[in-house]
Amino acid sequence: MRGFFVNNVMIPVSELSAIAQFSVSRDDIAFFESGIAKVRLSTVPIVHEKSFSYDVIGGYLHKELLKASISKDDF
Repeated sequence: MRGFFVNNVMIPVSELSAIAQFSVSRDDIAFFESGIAKVRLSTVPIVHEKSFSYDVIGGYLHKELLKASISKDDF
């Protein structure tokens, strides 16, 4: 088990990873910029749903795509 000590207490380090069930194209990300109303996460055996009255994710996804595409082309 990996971890680190704080005041003689072992704090474990764990990882959380997500794998997309479907592909997302650049056009989809551009569409997200207009807003995301609902997100659904499936964690066996529970399904979590979150609805937003205003977009909190779409703008961030679009901004990160633009940053990644700029850095990819920049040597």
